[in-house]
Amino acid sequence: MQIYSFPFTAPAYNVAVECDDAVLGRNMTCNCTADGNPRPSFQWRASNGSFLGNGSSYTTPLVERTLSGNYFICVASNGFGLNASKSTSIFYVKGKWNMRT
Repeated sequence: MQIYSFPFTAPAYNVAVECDDAVLGRNMTCNCTADGNPRPSFQWRASNGSFLGNGSSYTTPLVERTLSGNYFICVASNGFGLNASKSTSIFYVKGKWNMRT
């Protein structure tokens, strides 16, 4: 049984996301934080709105150049409200790109 202290609050407006560098051919991990009571749960979405996963962190499959120019959104909710991170981090993939013709 969980015991919560009062008052109940929606997740704080400033949902924060921090991500590793996007390096071609490597995984990238993003972490999301938010305050709220009870503690918020997290959901990840891509810039096109598609669902990516649940939890306070999200690790990409191996980074491809198609990730460049995209971003992830972290949504925090706790039953008393929800807030989404602002889409301010756009990924620019680092690494050598092989062009095939």
